[in-house]
Amino acid sequence: MGVQFSMLFWVCQILVFLTGFTGLVYQVTWQKYLSNFLGSHASATTIILGVFFLFLTLGYLTLGRMSNRIMKNQFLMYGLIEGLIGLYCLFSPLYFEWLNRLFSFHVPNESLRLLADSFFACLFIGFPTWLMGATIPVLTEALSSSLSTSHRTHALIYGINTIGAFLGTLICGFFLIEHFGLTMTVVMMSFINLLVAGIACLMARDNSKAFSVKDFNASEFAEIQKVKAMSSTKVLYVLSFLSGFYFFSFENLFIRLANLSLGSTNYTYSIVVAGFILAIAGGSFIVSRLDSINDRNFLFPAFGSMLVAFALLYFLIPKWPMIFLRVRWVFLSSEMNHALYWMIVLAFFLIILILPVGLMGAGLPLLFAYLRRLGVSLNSTVGNLYAVNSFGCTLGTFVGGYLLYNFVSISSIYKINLFLISLSLLCLGLTVPVRHRHFYIGFSFAGFLFAALVPAWKESSFAPGAYLSMNPPLPFQSFSENWNSVQEGRLRGEMVFAQHDPNTSVHVKKSPDGDLSLFVNGKPDAVTNSDHIVRSMTPLVPLSIASEIKNVFIVGLGGGLSTGISAGFKENESVTVAEISKGVIAANDLFEKFNNLVPNRHKVNIVNGDAFKVLRHQDNLFDVIICEPSNVWVTGVDKLYTYDFLKLVRDKLTPHGIFSQWFITAGIDSRMFRAVLRTYSSVFPWTSVWITGGSAVAIVGSKTEPVLDFEKMERRFSERRGLYNGLGFKHYLSLLSLQALPPLSVYTVSKDIKTIYELSHPRLSYEAGKGFFAFQLVRLDSLLSTFLTEPYPANLRGSRFLYEDYKDQKKTPPPLEFYKDGIAFLERWWQIEFLHNRLNYEKAHYFPSMVNKQESEGAQRVTALLSGLSAANPILREYKSDSKRLETVYNALISMHLSPNKKTVTGLLPKKCENLECVNFKYRLMNKKLSFNIISKLVSPEAEEVEQLFETTR
Repeated sequence: MGVQFSMLFWVCQILVFLTGFTGLVYQVTWQKYLSNFLGSHASATTIILGVFFLFLTLGYLTLGRMSNRIMKNQFLMYGLIEGLIGLYCLFSPLYFEWLNRLFSFHVPNESLRLLADSFFACLFIGFPTWLMGATIPVLTEALSSSLSTSHRTHALIYGINTIGAFLGTLICGFFLIEHFGLTMTVVMMSFINLLVAGIACLMARDNSKAFSVKDFNASEFAEIQKVKAMSSTKVLYVLSFLSGFYFFSFENLFIRLANLSLGSTNYTYSIVVAGFILAIAGGSFIVSRLDSINDRNFLFPAFGSMLVAFALLYFLIPKWPMIFLRVRWVFLSSEMNHALYWMIVLAFFLIILILPVGLMGAGLPLLFAYLRRLGVSLNSTVGNLYAVNSFGCTLGTFVGGYLLYNFVSISSIYKINLFLISLSLLCLGLTVPVRHRHFYIGFSFAGFLFAALVPAWKESSFAPGAYLSMNPPLPFQSFSENWNSVQEGRLRGEMVFAQHDPNTSVHVKKSPDGDLSLFVNGKPDAVTNSDHIVRSMTPLVPLSIASEIKNVFIVGLGGGLSTGISAGFKENESVTVAEISKGVIAANDLFEKFNNLVPNRHKVNIVNGDAFKVLRHQDNLFDVIICEPSNVWVTGVDKLYTYDFLKLVRDKLTPHGIFSQWFITAGIDSRMFRAVLRTYSSVFPWTSVWITGGSAVAIVGSKTEPVLDFEKMERRFSERRGLYNGLGFKHYLSLLSLQALPPLSVYTVSKDIKTIYELSHPRLSYEAGKGFFAFQLVRLDSLLSTFLTEPYPANLRGSRFLYEDYKDQKKTPPPLEFYKDGIAFLERWWQIEFLHNRLNYEKAHYFPSMVNKQESEGAQRVTALLSGLSAANPILREYKSDSKRLETVYNALISMHLSPNKKTVTGLLPKKCENLECVNFKYRLMNKKLSFNIISKLVSPEAEEVEQLFETTR
């Protein structure tokens, strides 16, 4: 017969749900806070989980076990605990800032650094998690009406609390942090805790008797004596410890595998954690529906089925990249499909985790159902059980989720966990009569044998990341044909390096042509083919224009290209590199013949650590700081584009120092890019954007406008002529032709943006995650034509390009090579439209009357463009009509802050337009809106598109 729960009981469950919700929101936001301190998302996850469960252990052992000695009214105690949690969390953002300043030192030794970071986390979250450790034991004691049904009460509390945690993880990861930031999210959750505390205290005032310690009846007392006489209870505590260990070892491992299969985004982390939590809740609810439990008959099927399920899952995991790519190809690359896609991914994780992880969730309530008969108070039983389990969680997080990655592969870590599940079964066999033990021992040894003999996963299963193939290469073919096409590209070449460290998974592949590709978490971060041209530009721009380049600081080692370029200049005396991944550092030897680092290695100091911390603790200032991060959608990279980091960089630059940062415009939209520029402009008075090739740009900033020393530039060019020539530059001025936006243009395109990215509100990583899914791309030509619609006076300093200083100093226009090299570089990277807008009024030779005479640059510039833009050039062939060409030139003039004569331009257009482009442009010049009557008067009756024009305006 089922147990009837009162209305008061269900009100209590609502409070349990709310505190489960806030608990996981706290955990996710604390993880973000800690990653701001550590710089590494993976390390922060490990430390926050380890410390979280360490203090839960202490909470279970102290408050959980002794709560009825501290206060007889258990529900009042619950209310006071929640109130203290709420008050602490309300002020925790201020406390974090104080701790951050206190622990601003850098510890070079990795082991000592882990201890120092863990101590920081203990000080930050230790107190509230210690309090959280008392809640489930206190409520189990308070709400259980008898010993025989206490397992149902406990399992229900545990399950509802976990459901709240599941929703907290999803809502926090997909909504709260992105829209409210870390501080407001924590403050809102603290008010929920305070509300729960108030309700609990009000209810306790009138229900003190209902929540007192329960007495056992005679039959229950007899069962107690029977259990006390058995020595196997210690074995069950061992099971609790082991299940905690491999649970969090598996969770960390699955996060790593999901990052390799789905991409390392914030959404990946939230989905995996939510899947684990909901599966646990499912197991708890199953136990809550059982009226009575024959313990041994339930424990063995639970742990045995768990072993079988995880063993079968081992063979499915290498298929994850293919499965998730198949799901991805179902959806159009649009932001409106983003949430639905992740819900399907969550459903997949629930399907594969519901049995193995759900059985883990059932394990603790089942163990409690046995241990509750020891005769001690229920809160003490729960406290002991959960303390041992949480201690296992702590070790599983630190050892299985962090330290083991220094020594073994990811498949070996999985097999170690299978070994521990088999060990649990072996321990369970010690609690049964001797005649039954052979079955338990045989089953557990089968698990040992499987873990020892099953082949390791192929590293090529996860790198290169299949998730980068966002659209099917053969859209009209079957999935198998598309997948084979993707695999052909992924498997081409030889895997020459693979290493997993606590922060990253690093692979290096060698192509049949001998080119090397560096993959970090499945994503390419350095390639020695034509990509080296793109990546060379970010360091070369500041190294060419800076007044001094003696001391250089570089964020990110990658393939060592920026390091080699920087150290190769004779003026340079030292290069300090901050690289957070030990695997990237270890792989760098493979790139020596490509990065030219060997002859100048004595200048280079590579520091394994987070750029924030390493840079903060540098004693000297730097002439040049270079940052080449990964895509902004990659977890943790967004911190390098925040006001906080940029301000630190500015403080570490010499008065005339220059900062250059690589930025990939793929995977973001125009608003995000403009917000990044807005953030830069708020820190660096002189901010400029440079074309580097492909979809990448370099954002260059300094405290003051660079004063170019052309003699020094020419000397550096002569010294490294081979480097410059290899990039396509035949003259030392040619690099300046790639400056896309001068400071005033940067200000113009970003002035209407109010967003400034900060560490306390990490919205960029969430926005970029959606942009990556939607396959968004910022085009500079569209940016110019959309936002630079009003010309600035040409004499404004901020509107000038750096190459114009050459004309002022030398009293002559730049040489012909300046234009030729710039045109050739932009054409190489398909920047055709941007070439139209960026090379601006130089193209006005087609219609010279469009530009006022005083703004003409002279015959040499026209001659240069005539040479670079021949009639056979594809740029000219791309024009559809004179009106299209005119509008391109008009946009180009405006983008350079010149003042085209609108009447002259209008006069050059046909009187009767042949297409809609001509009509649109003509009425743009006249500042009028199109109408049906206007079009009917202006369009030539013979125009092929006349019907389309009419349809457009109806």
